[in-house]
Amino acid sequence: MANEVAVAGCGDIAISDAGALDFHRFGQVVSFAEYCEKAQFLPAKTTKEQAALAIVAGLKMGMDPFAAIQNIAVINGRPSVWGDAVGGLCAGSGLLEDEYEEEVGTGEEYKIVYHIKRKGRTHEIVREFGYKDAVKAGLWGKQGPWTQYPKRMMLNRARAFAYRDAFPDVLKGIRIAEEEQDAPIDITDSVVVSPSPSVAEAAKARPTDPKHELPVKTGAAALLNKASAKPAPAPAPEPAAQDENPEAIFPKPGRKARTQETPDLQLA
Repeated sequence: MANEVAVAGCGDIAISDAGALDFHRFGQVVSFAEYCEKAQFLPAKTTKEQAALAIVAGLKMGMDPFAAIQNIAVINGRPSVWGDAVGGLCAGSGLLEDEYEEEVGTGEEYKIVYHIKRKGRTHEIVREFGYKDAVKAGLWGKQGPWTQYPKRMMLNRARAFAYRDAFPDVLKGIRIAEEEQDAPIDITDSVVVSPSPSVAEAAKARPTDPKHELPVKTGAAALLNKASAKPAPAPAPEPAAQDENPEAIFPKPGRKARTQETPDLQLA
């Protein structure tokens, strides 16, 4: 049985005895998102428009509107679900039979392997992510969680790979927020401008002659000027930080790791 409850600015939205909201029109969703914004119930930097679309995306995956607002974020222009919510969606689908992770190797060979078993299937989905993967992706030593909780971040990556490959029908192509946060953003200009003959001739002129100075120092002209300039001496390489040594965090058996100033690395 559902009760009709009139919320100011939201119209009549049915609320079930279990507390679930029942939206029938997109206008109700927009009004509800605006109401949440006025109540300061949205995550930081989340707009009411993003909240409304998060609710719609969440409803498509069977997610409660409040859970959708708190667990679906727009990252790099894409709706993304935080890892813990992904686990809840897959477990709530009734298709998950078993899942577990294991730590393998030490030092540079350290990695986390994640196993997922779907009901009705004979084989497991197994995905892994380790120290070498983090270095190759440019994540190891990155300021933030990758410095504070590297083991947790590697677990998130391995788990995200396994979830996406095991439950594409549940996630429906939506991205994993932890992955999307670390994804590189392509800002390369798609338009390539070739220098005109007059610019090329001016670049060949003596740089001391004011009549042949390039008036514009951007675009192709800047590149030609840069090509004619003497290269600056390469800076001396900085010594590698000792904290980046994986042996210090993932020690070999029988070897005591030195004390770290970073927070506890135990899995949450």
